[in-house]
Amino acid sequence: MTHKYPLCLSHFSFGAASVVTLSLSSLNFSSLSHASDNTSWLLEEVTVEGNQDNRSYQSNQTMFGLTNTPVFNTPQSIQIINASLINDQQLTTLSDALTNVSGVVPNDESETLLINPIIRGFESEIFVDGLMSYGDTAVVDPASLAGIERIEVAKGPTSSLYGGGSGAPVGGLINVVTKTPKKDSFYHIGVRTGSFDTLATTLDINQVISNKHAFRLAGEIHDSEDYIDDVSIKRLSLYPSWKTHFDNDSELLIRGFHSSIEQLEYPGLPAELVDQPNINLTQFSGASDAPDTEITNNALHGRYQLALNDQLQWTLQLRHYDNDLHEFAAFPFLNTLPLMGTQAVLIRGIMKADTQEWTLDSQLTLNTQFGSTEHEVVVGLNYDKTEYKVGMVFDPNFLGIVDYAEENTVSFGAPFTVTDDQRAENNYTTLALYAQDYITLNEATTLQLSGRVSRYTLQDDASGINTDEQYTEFDPRIGISHQLNSELSLFAGAATGSRLSLYYAGSNASSPKPETSESIEAGVKFNMADGKLVGTIAAYQLNRENIPTIDLTDPNFGSVQSGEQQSKGIELDAIWEPTPQWSLLANYAYTNAEYSEPLFNATLGQINTGTDLARVPQNSGRLAGRYRFENGILQNVAVGLGVTYAEGTPIVDGSNILSDDYTIFDAQLNYSTSRYDIGLTVRNLTDNEYVTPYQYFRQEVIRPGAPLNAQLTLKLYF
Repeated sequence: MTHKYPLCLSHFSFGAASVVTLSLSSLNFSSLSHASDNTSWLLEEVTVEGNQDNRSYQSNQTMFGLTNTPVFNTPQSIQIINASLINDQQLTTLSDALTNVSGVVPNDESETLLINPIIRGFESEIFVDGLMSYGDTAVVDPASLAGIERIEVAKGPTSSLYGGGSGAPVGGLINVVTKTPKKDSFYHIGVRTGSFDTLATTLDINQVISNKHAFRLAGEIHDSEDYIDDVSIKRLSLYPSWKTHFDNDSELLIRGFHSSIEQLEYPGLPAELVDQPNINLTQFSGASDAPDTEITNNALHGRYQLALNDQLQWTLQLRHYDNDLHEFAAFPFLNTLPLMGTQAVLIRGIMKADTQEWTLDSQLTLNTQFGSTEHEVVVGLNYDKTEYKVGMVFDPNFLGIVDYAEENTVSFGAPFTVTDDQRAENNYTTLALYAQDYITLNEATTLQLSGRVSRYTLQDDASGINTDEQYTEFDPRIGISHQLNSELSLFAGAATGSRLSLYYAGSNASSPKPETSESIEAGVKFNMADGKLVGTIAAYQLNRENIPTIDLTDPNFGSVQSGEQQSKGIELDAIWEPTPQWSLLANYAYTNAEYSEPLFNATLGQINTGTDLARVPQNSGRLAGRYRFENGILQNVAVGLGVTYAEGTPIVDGSNILSDDYTIFDAQLNYSTSRYDIGLTVRNLTDNEYVTPYQYFRQEVIRPGAPLNAQLTLKLYF
């Protein structure tokens, strides 16, 4: 369930939805070629007159930071997974895609309600098309990449420019950029089948209405089993969009987003059972006849851009987002009812939550010059209002006892409901002013100065403790980039972040403080061998404060905000394309994430300074390569091979139980023409058995890794 903080039977916290978007479309329609015509893993150039007809994966431009600053000169570590990389690796989920970025720990697909992906040791925020949506978990996970153009990852706090229903990112930002209309009509359909009885159909229709109007619809229907026994998964995602270009150098872009997920909620397997004999790691550990958990997301997002003159542009964005969540769970509550040998007591609970969010963002962008310096200035206002109604009910009667060494026969029983009087109404409002000046001091040196003043209003009812508070936070960012030559650029930056502490039931009815973070980083970006080798090497330190935890001295098990966490490390991301036939990706992260001040945990007791954070491997990395045959008998064939490594980590903060180190191989085989594409992907080639930490009530539970599996895809192009 949506479990963000340590819980006991007399105190529970609630959570729900989360969204991110970064608007990267331009004033003119950008061209689109079939993936076989643009095979580079380096980002395509995102400019007003974008060109995607080349074979390079490189991108010299990104709109992250709300400017047209080249990536090479941006004083922050930013990595982008573009459409060619998604297609070549036959990626289908956000979790799969994020393994291609250093320092990122993806959440499992079954953890959508439980935790966000982790960047540099701390939970990140998911944005969709540049706007953050309310939430504390990955509920807004797109469920499929069929409607996704690319994924952008900005590391470290980004609060100076971005925020939303729960504040602003304190760790990092994952921006999911959805597909939008292109200038040429095309029609794509795909079918995917394979392991776990998977059957999925994808659709991508782009229809040009005239030279000023175009429509696009992309989406997927997915039905499969899971490698966990008794679990089935149904997913639907739809991304309609409309673009109109007006004669006055303005553009209207309307995006829609619908996703629904239905699946049996997996509560994890007690970690201490992993090495015991007669334990089936893939046995479902709850009640297999429980109703499916259902998640539905809907959003309508409009953006109007107007070029007021050659130097000044106005952008207005409006969006409404709603989320409906109905969650059913049967699970062992090990924090209160510990294991008895291989047996555990199961309890059951349900949660019903509805989220309504309205967002307005208005900004002016000015390009000007003062003396010898050039300035790209952004000034904006952001308003976000979120209404969140939630209730969680637990059955006071035990369901029964499950013996993990035997077949699980515990039944969920007759469903029950959450009534309106059992639901709390919470309201969150953000009003923020932000500004940035990106200054070109000379041909080699650029300076980025930005800041955001946020006024947060928090009306929250957690476990019957009402909070009605207002906070004002200022989050600055400073960055500098210096180009040593055409191939090397040094950068450094410092920033802060702040966000609301949601679902906080304060000890002795105390009010929460915003969670905050501070970050510094420095590194080098390289663009060598005529643009064939590009990447980033960065070192950083990130501190997080005001972390909520349960206060055991409080008879009502209220929360306190104590303890501090710190992560520091070194990261490498690189892509090498020596010829149009070869693409090679490499990333590596050393991450030392730990408590820098002690914290008392309700389950594990005192967590001392130096205790490693859960889920964050100290060493991790990935290598992936692809070769495309252009001549001979294998013409139009492409082969790929990848390997992902992660070191074991504590199951939860302060735990002595570690997950496994693992090394996973994947491979791809494609045959592509202008009319169709046949692809085979195989994951976990060596059928390696391993377990990973699993987020469920901060308990010491795990999820086994996926065994050897394969998917076959057929795509037709018209």
